Amino acid sequence: MKSGLTVFRDQGALADAAARFIVRTLAQTIGERGAANMVLSGGQTPRAVYQRLKQVGVELGLEWSRVHLFWGDERSVPPDHPESNYRMVRESLIEHITIPETNVHRIMSEYPPAEAAARYSAEIRKYFRLVMGTFPVFDMILLGTGQDGHTASIFPGSSAEIERNELVAATFVEKLQTHRITLTFPVLNNADELCILVAGASKAEVLRDVFAGESLRLPVQQIRPARGELHWFVDRDAASLLHERKFE
Repeated sequence: MKSGLTVFRDQGALADAAARFIVRTLAQTIGERGAANMVLSGGQTPRAVYQRLKQVGVELGLEWSRVHLFWGDERSVPPDHPESNYRMVRESLIEHITIPETNVHRIMSEYPPAEAAARYSAEIRKYFRLVMGTFPVFDMILLGTGQDGHTASIFPGSSAEIERNELVAATFVEKLQTHRITLTFPVLNNADELCILVAGASKAEVLRDVFAGESLRLPVQQIRPARGELHWFVDRDAASLLHERKFE
């Protein structure tokens, strides 16, 4: 696993750098294979990245028609719900680019959680033409982390944290008293490129804990790509408690 941390002066600089990295990586993959895929995250920091992606994609000539979009996790709500990750991405990115509807592989979260997870797993298996017992290799996965160290919808102590066989898990988050649907660690850690986006002073303590070298007690610490590269895009506020910082 290769891993790198870059700290930016503010969230705007982070969003611009992440968007440019994403577009260049997708374009390179399209040039090599004719198509590319990406797993999207919910949250405010990714939202800022998506808002930059639409413009950077135009600047760098990205062919969105050759990109397939997936989601790392979803709340158990309909796609038009204000808390839907799909809705957030649709409003901040999809509505502003030219991409076939068949390239948008959302989690069908209007169904009961277990059924939504099964449907999404089947969608991924169909796209990658997977045989049972194998895991997909996504070109790029975007993640964030919460103040409790969760990533995607893998929360501390949840059933999804220990899932190692399924592609997708339906999990009940005790602290939130709600269900979530999420990709599992075997899928997340099998990507070619994995980016974790972290911004804001509220994330400073968890980021310090992640890099403290302690045991893997936080879900986000279990993001350890088996084959690809891990990139941390962090703003100055989130990195304020780190000892070694390099600013861009």
